[in-house]
Amino acid sequence: MLRTLGFLSHLPVTLTTGQEVVPLKVVKALLPDPMTLAPGYIGNTCIGNVVKGWKDGQRREVFIYQVSDHHACYEEVESQGISYTAGVPPVAAAMLVADGTWDAKTMVNVEELDPEPFIAILDRIGLPTEIKEIEPCSAATFDGTVRDLAQELSESTATVTVSAANPMIAVAPKPR
Repeated sequence: MLRTLGFLSHLPVTLTTGQEVVPLKVVKALLPDPMTLAPGYIGNTCIGNVVKGWKDGQRREVFIYQVSDHHACYEEVESQGISYTAGVPPVAAAMLVADGTWDAKTMVNVEELDPEPFIAILDRIGLPTEIKEIEPCSAATFDGTVRDLAQELSESTATVTVSAANPMIAVAPKPR
């Protein structure tokens, strides 16, 4: 909705009063500070990648993901679960560079590095990684299509409401 209305633009616009504003900065000024929301967060956050390719001559598709509990994360570091999903992987990568497992002098894309020690460190330092095998070309496969918002909402498991007037997040699980 914000993008549709032009509020995600970083380009200045002139109001009818003659004042110049940057829409994205207006949105940022109106939204609550994420740190004030953390104490009330419940539930989980999930971040992952769908990986498709070939292995040993066979098609393969996997979903590699991590789940972080908002409340548990807040209890430990006074922040949301996204702190783990965004902050722990760079720490794990730095550890692999520091101990020589990943050679920082070799110019490669991160996807070319051995993932096994990376996943092992993530597991050890608090962000366990799950790997779900997906049958290629099945109903569960991800074809890369970004669906219509109405369809996504109709199939969602919960809705999240954020109000600038009342800076609390309300999560309403949908009955199944």
